[in-house]
Amino acid sequence: MDAEKLREEVEKRRKAGWIDVWMAFETLAVKKEVAESSLQDHIEKMSKVKDMLICEKVYKDCIKTDKIPFKLKEKLPQGTEAWSQVAEVRAFCKDLFTLVNIVMVYGPSAIEIHSPKDYKMKTDEMQNITNLVAGIMHDFASAGVGGLVISGERK
Repeated sequence: MDAEKLREEVEKRRKAGWIDVWMAFETLAVKKEVAESSLQDHIEKMSKVKDMLICEKVYKDCIKTDKIPFKLKEKLPQGTEAWSQVAEVRAFCKDLFTLVNIVMVYGPSAIEIHSPKDYKMKTDEMQNITNLVAGIMHDFASAGVGGLVISGERK
């Protein structure tokens, strides 16, 4: 989409009350090329989400880092290099359901909501969001990595 068309689409969504959001994504890999390509692929997949328009993508330089999470570091051979890259994305989401879904599926590291200042939500949107969260909780519980376990009363 050319710059003028993008500006028109952004303005149309802003007037319609879509949520203007900034998100940061970070990747970590043992090869620089993998870090770069996986982050680009991830953002590209996200850009296809219905009811969302990405209006800006900024990829920071991919850098060598020694800041490897402990659980990952203990599985890697000593002295393994790691590469990290950050992408900043500015987007418009039609509603809070779309934004929550994107956060849960694509896992940004940080989020800032720029507008609208106030947001009014219908009951069906609240229901869709709470069912989405409940579904994820059940998925976690089924995988054994969290969720709530309900048991009968002990006597």
